Amino acid sequence: MASRYSCLGIAGCLTLLQCWIYEYFPCFRPHRERHVIGPGYPRSMLWNVRCEDKSTAQLQSIRRRLDMLQASEVDWMPYRTDPSKDVPRMLMFDCIRYRDIVEPYMPDRSLHQLGHVQVVPMDILSHEFAMRPGTPVNKYNVKHSSAFADWAWRNFPYSTVLHLQNYDVAMDPGKSAPDYLLWYTHHSHPRLLRDSQTSSHHGGPD
Repeated sequence: MASRYSCLGIAGCLTLLQCWIYEYFPCFRPHRERHVIGPGYPRSMLWNVRCEDKSTAQLQSIRRRLDMLQASEVDWMPYRTDPSKDVPRMLMFDCIRYRDIVEPYMPDRSLHQLGHVQVVPMDILSHEFAMRPGTPVNKYNVKHSSAFADWAWRNFPYSTVLHLQNYDVAMDPGKSAPDYLLWYTHHSHPRLLRDSQTSSHHGGPD
């Protein structure tokens, strides 16, 4: 869609798109050499991109290069045969945003379903202010506290990643950390009881 003549713009994670291009199309990779990164770092940090001159002539050159591109010039398997073996199991830990909806996504609250020992989860990610439905979508805004924003920027991208190797694998289904049940009892409802009127119609409480 973005390559069509009538298209005037493109939206989305363009950094991810750029890195995808560099991996699959060597002819469009940056002129500088790759960086050497350690385990756990984002793969996109391999690329050291410098600012290129933007001109009509350069755009036409890139288009001609695309028209002449051969299948042999494409790296069809840039991550090799099984890239999952080199990537530790991790999940996103952040707020999911879509138009006028913002919901915290906190997988550390469902470690049981992931086969790990459930621990006391982190505090819920909450914002100070958000314009909800009924306001123009283009004016929608979410504001976090200055302390949270500062912490998130200083720790990005690691603040938005939950590494599952940091949690013990549950040998028994439903296994929890010693302090989890105490936390759960205090923050949730371990028992559900009928009210007195409903119970009287059913012969008393269960």
